[in-house]
Amino acid sequence: LLLDPRYTDLWFLDPEGRLVCNSRGLQPGADFSGMTYFQRVLARGDFVLGDIVRGPATGRTVLPGAAPVMQDGRRVGIAGAAISGDWLASGPGTSGVPRARRPCPPRRCWRSCAPPPGA
Repeated sequence: LLLDPRYTDLWFLDPEGRLVCNSRGLQPGADFSGMTYFQRVLARGDFVLGDIVRGPATGRTVLPGAAPVMQDGRRVGIAGAAISGDWLASGPGTSGVPRARRPCPPRRCWRSCAPPPGA
């Protein structure tokens, strides 16, 4: 994570929302079941974004993203990443990766929000 400014933390929660491990050394067992992203994963069963919060591991502004981890048809945990608020606020980067995207339902494809070439 020190080499990638887009993320401030990666984590894995058990099915009840307790921290199993993370990349920043928070104590396992911490309860994250009340976090918006956790509740959304339970409700949707798919990748979700949470609300912008101050990350407990770093104290920095982050946008959490999380997805269920499934095994034999049952949820065994939730994997997540904290996307850096500083990186999101910094504007277009040099990596060529567009930062703003919009879904095009129902197939969950993604289109860039950038104007078409020559526009």
